[in-house]
Amino acid sequence: IWLEEEIRRYNNPLLRPVSIQLAPPLEAQPPEFPSDGNMLATLWWSLHLRYWAWRHDAAPGPRPDVRLFLLYHDPQQISVLEHSVGLDKGKLGLVKLFASRADSARNLVILAHEFLHTLGASDKYAPDGLHPRFPDGYAEPALEPRYPQRFAEIMGGRLPLNDASSRIPESLNETLIGDLTAQEIGLIGLNKHPKR
Repeated sequence: IWLEEEIRRYNNPLLRPVSIQLAPPLEAQPPEFPSDGNMLATLWWSLHLRYWAWRHDAAPGPRPDVRLFLLYHDPQQISVLEHSVGLDKGKLGLVKLFASRADSARNLVILAHEFLHTLGASDKYAPDGLHPRFPDGYAEPALEPRYPQRFAEIMGGRLPLNDASSRIPESLNETLIGDLTAQEIGLIGLNKHPKR
C-alpha cells in the first residue's frame, strides 16, 4: 500500500506496481559480506552472492524481476543488525531483520529501502554518521522551519530532528520517496512534481 500511495503521489498511472510471491524458507546461508570492505573483495562477494541466489532461487513460477532474501535474527541474541544490501545489478537484495512482532513495522522500512536499491535508488545519508544528507536525504527539504522534519526520505534512512541528530522511522507511515529517489527509480519523468 505504501508504494502504491507514493506512486500515486507522483501522478504515475501504474495500477499494480508490485506483485509479491513468497518462496519457501532456505537452510543455505548467503555468503558473508567482506568485513574489510575493500573494493575487490566487495566485487567478488557480489558475484558470489549472485551465483548463490541463482542456485537457491526457490520461488514458485516464473523467475521474478527482483529477489529479496530476508535473514531474520533473534532480538534476544543480537541487538544491532549488520547492514542490509540491495543490488541494482542482479536485482537482488539481502535484508537483515529482527524476528519479532514488535519490530515488524521497522522491518518494512528496511525492506522498502533495500527494495528501492534494486530499482536503482542510491543511499542519501552520510556513511560515517548515517545522518541524512541535505537536501536529497530529506523528505521535505523546503519545510520551514526545517526541523523537525515530519517524514524521513526512505533512502535517507532516518528522520532528521536537527542538523546533527536523527532517528529511525517507526514505520513506513513516517517515510516518503523524495524527488531524487523518484527520478532514480523512474517515477519522475512522466510528471515533474509530486502531490504534497
